[in-house]
Formats: sequence, structure tokens, C-alpha cells
Amino acid sequence: MKIAVDIDGVILDLMDEFCKVWNDRHETDYTLKDVTCYDFYRAWGLPNKETWDLFAELQANPMSLSTIDSFAPICLENINNNYDVDILTARDK
Repeated sequence: MKIAVDIDGVILDLMDEFCKVWNDRHETDYTLKDVTCYDFYRAWGLPNKETWDLFAELQANPMSLSTIDSFAPICLENINNNYDVDILTARDK
């Protein structure tokens, strides 16, 4: 059996890191609670290009991102031991 696993927002906590980095760079105080829709950056008034550039920057070093749940790596390892696991992503590269 093949199982597809999405990474960003499912396994890796990309949004938490996005908020931290954005806040450091722009002296803001956004948190995950402020992310209420897919196009949150429009609601926040963030520049489109800078937002997506930051996502690309964060995705370039996925090992620096924390997991959404501390048990996610254990679960993935258990699944991978029994099934054929493919990574699914909407990343450009």
C-alpha cells in the first residue's frame, strides 16, 4: 500500500516559524491564532512577494522547522516501516 504524506502545515510547523521570523524582521506580534484563513497575509496587509519569499526561505531548510506534533516523526517512522510512503507537497521545487 502507498501512503502520501503532506509536509508543510501537516507535519512541519511552517506557520509558527513564519510568524516568528516575520515578527523579528518587522517588529510585529503575529501568532498562530492570527492565522484564520489561507490568504492570511492579505488580511494582515503583508506584501505578497515578501510573504512568498519568506515561505521559500523557510522551506529551503526544513530540518530547522519544528513538527506540529512531537509524535509525528515516530508515527511516520512506524508507517514507513510497514508501507511505501511518498512525500506530497505543493512546493515549487
